Amino acid sequence: MVDPAAHFKPNQQVSFQVLEKSIGQTMGSNLATVRRWQGMRSKDAALKLGLHPSTYHSYETGQAMLPNHVVARWSAVMGIPPHFLLKNTRYSSNIPLEERGKLIEKIQPFIGLQTEMEFEVFVRDICLFTKQPLPDFQEVELRSRMLDQNFPNTVSEEVNDDLYGYVAENLRSMRQKIQLSQQKMSELLQISDHIYRRIENLSKPTKFQFILSPRWWMATGIHPVHLIEHSHYSDLRRYQSARLAILNRVLTSVNLQAYPEIVQYAKAMSALRQSLESIG
Repeated sequence: MVDPAAHFKPNQQVSFQVLEKSIGQTMGSNLATVRRWQGMRSKDAALKLGLHPSTYHSYETGQAMLPNHVVARWSAVMGIPPHFLLKNTRYSSNIPLEERGKLIEKIQPFIGLQTEMEFEVFVRDICLFTKQPLPDFQEVELRSRMLDQNFPNTVSEEVNDDLYGYVAENLRSMRQKIQLSQQKMSELLQISDHIYRRIENLSKPTKFQFILSPRWWMATGIHPVHLIEHSHYSDLRRYQSARLAILNRVLTSVNLQAYPEIVQYAKAMSALRQSLESIG
């Protein structure tokens, strides 16, 4: 296995201030899009995330920036990879997001919470509909053995207690491997040395904000999932990535005329699940 530090390519040419112009409003709009697509009111989403409604509202309107722990919990309970929140921002054209093409963007919010069986049925039906061979589900199945129905709750509990500890520990370890001082790393991330030290030393209330994840990716060339190594959240992220890899393979050759039917099928499966959950 290749050490992620081997991918280190320092990038000091980018201006994060330019990239992040109006980014709070765009991420808030993406947050609202997923909520509406999953048939939730604002107060329902707030409850699901354990937030006060006014706090959640401030994230959707871009009045406040999303903290990393809120994004992690959102990803777990909504079933959506966190980088979905970067859609339509200036980052989306500068970092290699996992989705490829408009169709996967449209169906992702509806299939993120599918069980293993539902996901396999969905993919098999698409393959049947588009007359293409079935993909190999083995990678997802292997990853799914680590997960169960309560996994979102497990991640949420970890987010409350340990997430920033994992980030601080991995940040320090990675920095030492690529042989940078704290000051040099702060310069690379374009934050003050004081703030960086507080993040790495877990000095409250300073925490590794979500917006620093794409900054880290662009500044170092190292995927931010390595900053949450050894956590349950990293297991969830790799599981989500394995599903996306299968969807990318299956949907790449789908004809444009088939898009509406596939999206409607994804919506119908999501609506059925929500109905069954409300009955249960």
